[in-house]
Amino acid sequence: MEISLLLVCFFVTITIGWSVLNLVLREKGGAVLLEGLSLSFGIGMGAVAIEMLIFYFLRLPLSLINLVLPWIPVALCSFIFSKRTITLNSGARAKLTLFEKLLLAGIVFQVALVFFRAFLKPLESFDSIAMYAMRSKIIFLGGMIPRDFFTDITLRIPNPDYPLLLPLVEVWIYTFLGSINDLLVKAVFPAYLLSFLVIFFSLLKRVISRTGAFLFTFILATIPQFVNFATVGYTDIILAYYYSIGMIYLFLWMKGRKTGDLVIAGLFSGFAAFTKNEGIMLFFVNIILLLLYFVKNLDREMLKKAAVYVLVVALIAAPWAFIRFSNGLENDLLKFKEMGAERFVDIFKRLDRIPVILYEYQKQFFGPKKWNIVWILFLGLFVLNIKRAFNGDLKYFSLSIFLILFFYGSVYMLIPVDGPINWYIASGVSRLFIHFVPIAVFWLALLCGQKYCKDDI
Repeated sequence: MEISLLLVCFFVTITIGWSVLNLVLREKGGAVLLEGLSLSFGIGMGAVAIEMLIFYFLRLPLSLINLVLPWIPVALCSFIFSKRTITLNSGARAKLTLFEKLLLAGIVFQVALVFFRAFLKPLESFDSIAMYAMRSKIIFLGGMIPRDFFTDITLRIPNPDYPLLLPLVEVWIYTFLGSINDLLVKAVFPAYLLSFLVIFFSLLKRVISRTGAFLFTFILATIPQFVNFATVGYTDIILAYYYSIGMIYLFLWMKGRKTGDLVIAGLFSGFAAFTKNEGIMLFFVNIILLLLYFVKNLDREMLKKAAVYVLVVALIAAPWAFIRFSNGLENDLLKFKEMGAERFVDIFKRLDRIPVILYEYQKQFFGPKKWNIVWILFLGLFVLNIKRAFNGDLKYFSLSIFLILFFYGSVYMLIPVDGPINWYIASGVSRLFIHFVPIAVFWLALLCGQKYCKDDI
């Protein structure tokens, strides 16, 4: 019965996301069925989490009927005004080759294995319990986000400034199940992985051949560090999902200038900012990429459309930003209230951390146990194609990867820890690389099988 209720939860989530997506994709045939369903899953989860946060301001209980009822008119509008933006298929398709079938079988097996491993144990890792499940259980048992949740309760939990997307997604699942279930709630993580791989494959097909799309999706699906974190209850795989898809859709908007792609990019970038604090930093990376794009493509109409992207992200991020800053929620390590000009000057006193940061970075780049040979391939091909890496389409992905590495390293320079910071860096870097490894795989795909090489932006 509980498994059936979990499936119903996912069905309702996809229906909500489908309704939003149908209203966003105004171009006919804007997405094929599997891509649409997968996008709908991510949009649905994010939309419901934002809805729950709005209910906090309205002081409404998080009952199932209260949560579902507002989406009924959205679904009706989507049905009435739909222009069949999501199609059953993408036209005539050739049969899969033997190689493609083998790659598909490998991807399916890997996803099945992740689901199996996720259900071997309930939520039990430290962060999944202390930072996320604790919050979700308090909210679920209270029937709503308590009035003193951000002024008292959450201050007793590590890192009170962490965004609430994952805890609220867990509350959404508990609400359907009717009780707390630390085993079945873990289904959301491999479900995010499955959704990610379907979308990733679909987006790859827009820029390279179908065989290439299968190959690079298989490469992503077999990265141990990436798929392992779809089983432990952390937010890193979810942040990678929202950031990577948002960034790639932003790139596709630059290519095709379809408004639907831009709005999807905004939705996913906004949900990334609501998933983890790093999502805000990743959004600013995308802003830098937009500025780079406008250096070559500056016109008023494009600027207006880019403003839509920023507006969508701002609307999604605004409720949590208001709660965070109005309640003075601070990170346990980075307390921004104390971060005056002297804190940034202190960076120059911590230059001895740079070798430590670079050492941990190279451990990831040359760590096949966690990453297979993805980062080795990236570095090797980057050196061999360094001129091309910062030209044409590739420059956006190259720049994003190096900007992320720079910004993440800069954060370690700001942490006010007396003595060696080795433990903090060593324990966190491998998780940070999860956030943008899909971008590196997409970079490899573009380099090895680019369709747009004659029409770079």
